[in-house]
Amino acid sequence: MSTWNDVGQIVLALPEAVEGQAHEGSPAYDVQKRQFARLRWDDDGREILQFWTEDREALVQGKPEVS
Repeated sequence: MSTWNDVGQIVLALPEAVEGQAHEGSPAYDVQKRQFARLRWDDDGREILQFWTEDREALVQGKPEVS
């Protein structure tokens, strides 16, 4: 299973990606001062990776079964 550190190794290899912090203090990653991924926890303590994209359709276009 991947860890948040594994995510960091991948993310920090992307151009302009930097470590950041979400509004409530959880770890996050930003590009050009815009947050695109963060780690959060549900009520049962499970880790959830949340991410945003400008164009969701373009992201899943090659794998529509994933959407």
